[in-house]
Amino acid sequence: RTHNLVVCAYPGHSTPTARHAMKTQLSVATFLLLGASVVALDQFTPDQADWSTFQTKPFASGTNTDHSPDGVGWISADSWAASEWDGTIYNPSLMTKSEFSSAMCPSVDRIRGIREVFYQHNPFADVNNPTKAEVDEWHRIALNHIRALIGYTSEDRKVKKDTCMFARSLWGQERRFTTMWDTEYTGTVGSAYGPCQGSSNAHCGATFIPDADDQAAYLPAGHAACTATAGSEGVFSGPKSNIPWSLKWSRGFCNTLMAEGFWGGHVGPFFHREKFGFSFWDNDPNNNNNNAILRAKWTGALMENLYCNPADADCDPNNTGPGPDLCVDPADNNCDDNADCTTTDGSFTCTCVPGFVGDGVTCTSPTQTDMLLPSADGDIANLWAQFWEGTSGYMFATGRISDSQSISLLEFQGVPPASQIVSATLALYKENDISDPQACNDEFILKAGAGVFSDASISSYALFAGIPPQTFSATDQGAVLVNITDMLKSATERNADAFSVVLEASSVRCKAAFATKENIAPDHRPKLSVEYTPCPELGCPVARRAADVGDVVIVAKRDDTGAAADVEAANRPPTEIRDDQLAAVPPPHYHSKA
Repeated sequence: RTHNLVVCAYPGHSTPTARHAMKTQLSVATFLLLGASVVALDQFTPDQADWSTFQTKPFASGTNTDHSPDGVGWISADSWAASEWDGTIYNPSLMTKSEFSSAMCPSVDRIRGIREVFYQHNPFADVNNPTKAEVDEWHRIALNHIRALIGYTSEDRKVKKDTCMFARSLWGQERRFTTMWDTEYTGTVGSAYGPCQGSSNAHCGATFIPDADDQAAYLPAGHAACTATAGSEGVFSGPKSNIPWSLKWSRGFCNTLMAEGFWGGHVGPFFHREKFGFSFWDNDPNNNNNNAILRAKWTGALMENLYCNPADADCDPNNTGPGPDLCVDPADNNCDDNADCTTTDGSFTCTCVPGFVGDGVTCTSPTQTDMLLPSADGDIANLWAQFWEGTSGYMFATGRISDSQSISLLEFQGVPPASQIVSATLALYKENDISDPQACNDEFILKAGAGVFSDASISSYALFAGIPPQTFSATDQGAVLVNITDMLKSATERNADAFSVVLEASSVRCKAAFATKENIAPDHRPKLSVEYTPCPELGCPVARRAADVGDVVIVAKRDDTGAAADVEAANRPPTEIRDDQLAAVPPPHYHSKA
């Protein structure tokens, strides 16, 4: 699966409280101008989809300049101006089919307000050559825009991309227009399952799903095989192969809306299905003006239509549609001043803003959580955490006969004072690649160590005495969460600004279940999550380096000859920092808030 980095923001898609509206818009402006944050886009259209002609045909005649709305040569600035959206919510219960379709689609290529939405998001990093991930995301944004036109703006009303829907729409196209699956997968010609050659059934291939082995190449690594799910399909011939990507899908929607109206069976999923997947197919690559077949698949929840059909006897057109937006006026909701209000159908939800905790109605005492992510380059300068790479890891002598039974899992600096720590959780992952995993289904032991700095790197460690070890069980392969709050608080009270979490096991094989390895997956590496209260105005104590503690005996030392250091440590008797050595250390001083 391909990943792309883009900057996305659209204030119109969120509904913050009035007291946070200005803040939201300001943060969006900073976000866009400064690139302070980026979002990684997942590609949902499989790599097997051939989009080569869709990238080039729009420019063959010289009419279009790029794939953005302003790059479409046949739509004038006046036409775009006439298609702007003033925020009016269109009520199909109060409008004729023609009135509603004209309001939504001033023309088959111009959905109301779509140009403004495009430039609010700027979804294509390169408007001359957008990626599949960017086009997939643009279709999600555009679908949610047409929902916003009728007042469907709550989170539960927004459509989501679905991996299997994108894959299944492509498999349906391949089944319909090629014979690539016909030898292995036989069936009735022209049926929903296929084969399809010689059939005029536009929906031929709709139910076709290859087996799990054949699916694998189309799906992200590790994704479960796709199966038949409740949903619907639309096949639209309106899109053209030479229309730029920003508008290519529009004719599929607008032509159908004009023909069926809001109550049509093919129109309904555009507004009321939870998940979607699109596939575009160029059935005549040599024709620059042919139709591009859009196969749209929908699944997930079928949401209630909040508008009543005026053809029904009990329909009251004036009492239909989404309820009022209770987040516009703070008097209409009970969200805390430090909470964002989000509109739902006829109601609202309150969520504390980042840095505050609570149920949204009450948000108090801000806390902060930092995840200590191991680095892979061995450089601890300016980092919170350090993870030693290598086949043997970073060994310690911890009181057992050999240090081969212990290993430093995570080494870090900059931990908040004990008085500020709320909780600390160590996330480990037990591998299952040791020779006899059942032999290690017993208790493991975690111990706390102190570090000594040298040239901005941790050069040595010794274990703390007086800090009770933390035991935990890990009977199966997979993630293990260990609460080490008390251990970390005790360690920080001992005035060291570098710490280590050391794992002790019953044997070298069992230690290897958690040991560092060069090929360990990044998401399997140890991670420490610390939740803490920010420092008061006075500031927080500055921890003292372990080198200032007193007579610290080096237990293990990291150098260029790691193996030699391990042997050297193994030949020394285990040594611990005694609490009485810490007693002589002066109290920590404070730094100013600045």
